[in-house]
Amino acid sequence: MAITEHYLFVMWDGGGAVPPILGVAEKLIRSGKKISVLGERSMQPEVEAAGGAFIPYQYAPNRPDRRPESDPFPDWNGVSPFKVLHKLMYAHAAEYAKDVLECCEAHRFDKIVVDGFLIGAMVGAEAANLPYSVLWSALDPVPHPGRPPDGLGMRPGKNLLGKTRNKALNWVFLKILQSGRKLLNPLRKQYDLPPLSHPFDQYRSAEKVFLLSSAAFDYPLVQLPANTTFLGPQLNDPSWAPKLPVEVQEPYVLVSLGSTFQNQHALYQQLIDALQELPVPVVVTLGNVFEPDTFRTYPNVHILKAAAHEEVMPSCGLVVHHGGHGISLKSTLAGLPQLVIPLGRDQFGNAARIVYHGMGLQAAKKSTPKRLLQTARLLLSREEYGQAAVRMSRRIRDELSRQAPIEEVL
Repeated sequence: MAITEHYLFVMWDGGGAVPPILGVAEKLIRSGKKISVLGERSMQPEVEAAGGAFIPYQYAPNRPDRRPESDPFPDWNGVSPFKVLHKLMYAHAAEYAKDVLECCEAHRFDKIVVDGFLIGAMVGAEAANLPYSVLWSALDPVPHPGRPPDGLGMRPGKNLLGKTRNKALNWVFLKILQSGRKLLNPLRKQYDLPPLSHPFDQYRSAEKVFLLSSAAFDYPLVQLPANTTFLGPQLNDPSWAPKLPVEVQEPYVLVSLGSTFQNQHALYQQLIDALQELPVPVVVTLGNVFEPDTFRTYPNVHILKAAAHEEVMPSCGLVVHHGGHGISLKSTLAGLPQLVIPLGRDQFGNAARIVYHGMGLQAAKKSTPKRLLQTARLLLSREEYGQAAVRMSRRIRDELSRQAPIEEVL
């Protein structure tokens, strides 16, 4: 009788980053694998809905829910993105490593799969002497030749000056995050592991590093590390997102600004005030972050606490969003023009790619309602943005058709 392989997934509650990784876990479960997920209490319902066994952190940050005051890594309160990234990747590395090791002592696992931000968990996997792979729920923030630093929302350099600028900024990005060695190397020494020249060298000890995104959507890359590959976008809707609960005349404009708090209430209201002047309905989904009755509304605007975007997309004519990877790729695969208003994180990089590929336009979160309305009208009136999204959709689907099933590579 064959023994079922048991995988340990190590995750953090990154909001929109949770469904893609759980989508991978679901595919492995359907292929006959057993999946346990070490994570935060706020993720437990989604983990169990996916069919995984949930194990809570004992030492690492462990929010009980998704309220702003429970967030251990707030990035919406004026804190430098580098400080947030340093805290997530390095400051709690010892706690993540300890959780992984104790979990491996209590249960038998064959492989470990770690979210790309949790370098401490990778140290724990290495110390446990178990093979591990890394999953980035979107594009990775690690600099690669041909790609500018992601958080700045820059595009590839077109000439020598631009390419030199991007190369220099990548060097600065790596230099800033090199400070993590002061925390990681003593931790590695504690477990009799050799020191790292740079914290990002930790990824080289992984069997595989998978990007849950599309090479076609990314900028043209010169080279990826030998163990790194695109696995394709995993665009599962979260288990808490219901089907569209109202009937709306088609086509309509969809507005969605993420599934975690990023201080976006005022921006939602600006968009509602602006887009209510359009001659088509507007559907606003709040990602379970706010209550619909906290907004001023209009007859042609439908405000929903949440809705499954997979069902909503086919009836859209335009998507207005924050640049999260999931909604960016869902809109693209649906062949839809996009108005992107980044709030932070990887959203500036995704917005820049959408503009780079001609699929939409970017606006600032401080844009006036008049400016937002003008941009939305332009996108609705010009066919080339949707046509570019359709072309990209075909490229991504062709890419996916040539990829091996997840259960065969992970």
